[in-house]
Amino acid sequence: MLHDLARRHVGFAAGEVRRHDDGEFVGKDALLQRMEAGPTRRLATLVINTNDAPAHGGASVRANDRIVGTVTSGVWGCRTNLILAYALLEPDLAVPGSEMTVDIIGEPVPARVIESGPYDPGNARVKA
Repeated sequence: MLHDLARRHVGFAAGEVRRHDDGEFVGKDALLQRMEAGPTRRLATLVINTNDAPAHGGASVRANDRIVGTVTSGVWGCRTNLILAYALLEPDLAVPGSEMTVDIIGEPVPARVIESGPYDPGNARVKA
């Protein structure tokens, strides 16, 4: 998952870094201040309502008539038969069920945040 964080998206900005107890180091005070402020983005899994093309890294994610995130990667899930994408989203929108659009081939396409890891080979979630 961390390979989906571009250089400009430092891990703690996406809520992925929690450890900072390695003693003193240059920049520790700044890191602690940014961690205290909380993440500015969260990595979320999207299912995109299209069969035309997957989302590409860098595509804009919109909700409420504004850009709320960026796609980091997208692919057709051969085992799920879904177009899936990872996106860095504003934290309040990175929750399952949030509706948004993703720019695919210049068109806004409906998308929804889902739980991470939609593949369920044993149908355990269906049977629950």
